[in-house]
Amino acid sequence: MQNSDNKPTDNKTVLMLWTSAERGLRGMRRSLAGSLRAEPHGLDVIDIDLPEALSGKAMVSRVAGMVDGRLESALVASLGWGEVESRLAGRSPKVVVVLDPVAAAAVDTWRSKGLLRAPLVGVTCGLRLDPAWASTAVDRLAVADEIMAQGGLELGLPAECLVPCGVPVCGGFSTPSDEWEAYRRHFGLPLDKPVVLVVTDGLEEDLSGALFQLSMLGDQATLLFDVDKDERSAELLRRRAALYEVEARMFGKVDEAGQLWAACSLVVARPQLYIEQRAVNLRLPYVCLLPRGKVEGEVADVYASRGIGRRVDNMATLAAELDLLLAPDALEEARQGLLGISRGKAVKVVARMVAQVGAEAEAVLEESRKRTEEADRQPAPAAEPPKKKGPFEFIGVQSPSERSPEPEFTLADLEIAEAEAGDQVLKHQAEVERWEHRAELARDKGDDPLLRTATAMLTRQREAMHRALAELARLAEQRQAKEDPEKRRRKLEKSFKKLEVDDALADLKKKLGF
Repeated sequence: MQNSDNKPTDNKTVLMLWTSAERGLRGMRRSLAGSLRAEPHGLDVIDIDLPEALSGKAMVSRVAGMVDGRLESALVASLGWGEVESRLAGRSPKVVVVLDPVAAAAVDTWRSKGLLRAPLVGVTCGLRLDPAWASTAVDRLAVADEIMAQGGLELGLPAECLVPCGVPVCGGFSTPSDEWEAYRRHFGLPLDKPVVLVVTDGLEEDLSGALFQLSMLGDQATLLFDVDKDERSAELLRRRAALYEVEARMFGKVDEAGQLWAACSLVVARPQLYIEQRAVNLRLPYVCLLPRGKVEGEVADVYASRGIGRRVDNMATLAAELDLLLAPDALEEARQGLLGISRGKAVKVVARMVAQVGAEAEAVLEESRKRTEEADRQPAPAAEPPKKKGPFEFIGVQSPSERSPEPEFTLADLEIAEAEAGDQVLKHQAEVERWEHRAELARDKGDDPLLRTATAMLTRQREAMHRALAELARLAEQRQAKEDPEKRRRKLEKSFKKLEVDDALADLKKKLGF
């Protein structure tokens, strides 16, 4: 079979891509790829870990992602196509599966250039719906449930694109904990009180405080720690448990880990994707401990708002929050909330949806084309004069209702703006060096308050410098698009000749002893 571009289409090929390095994503993609390869689908899955494939270039992408998500997507699209093309070896896949919105944006770029022609299926891997999905052209997006689908509609994703499938997770942790009593009998765990599972991953600095708080539960619950080959945490737990007179159990990387998790009543851990996936599939309420950063905070808020967990920002409140959640009615209510989300065979549901999209590829692509045409036919809003509020008008970044028509920039405008951005980069670089020096002086003097102040300022200046660099790159790209190609060639040639002359002069001075 061939597509309209006369490229060979392999009805058995699925291209799977991701850019995220989150631990839960890797195990899940193995399960999903395995399900697609198995009967009844029997598909040939080409799965590519883009950060790993790009090696050192991935560092550039990660730095770009810290500055601007669009810049990260552009870099992945630019750097990643060579790897994708070589792995496809001339085949045109029947469907492309992406596991994060950055990978989806890269596929959008390749499809717009005619490098790929296949439906695009996105897979959300937890309960947090990344708003960046709304900026991609996914034809289908696997989400956890109807509530998450409603969130997608609010972001502007088309209703026909959103498919509730559950949260996919690797096979060892995909069995709901309906058999918790049998598992507890098997492992000799008490049947008459809840079992609290604490995952130490990411809690190294706070583990002693967490154990102290957990010791306040007394006989209210049984404590079980998952240290997963973390010998440092294991040793700390051994010492502190004796100190605090806590009765607890712990396990590392063992074959029975999935069954041990299934024997528990709830999980306490930092918000991390692989823990979230296991908790959802095993219907364990999730106490999100000490979330750090925007994404972890949003994950914690999802669990708190849905009533299927708690958010704990202050370690001193952990015992009190657990005391509330461990009440029988509260625990049962949280588990019932998870019942509507958890699907033990979510991976198979996602695989079935992917296979179906592949089988109906032309119809799905036609649906996407019509959707794009319909959006293009929508009349453009009439231009309005700049809105004023009192003595001023709105300029710069505004809400859609307040936005003025985009001005048309000349080449001169862009050259001036680029020069100004370059000047800002140099100024921020100078400030970074100044605060680095001040931090070093404070460190040498042992003045902790001054060191904290200098370190905070250094962080701000570095962030500002990265933003300025991103803006400089954006303006340079716009300027080059405006610039006449021949004029740009002459300018580059002039710059290179100046470098050659300067180098020759420096070499001559060195020979003459100047």
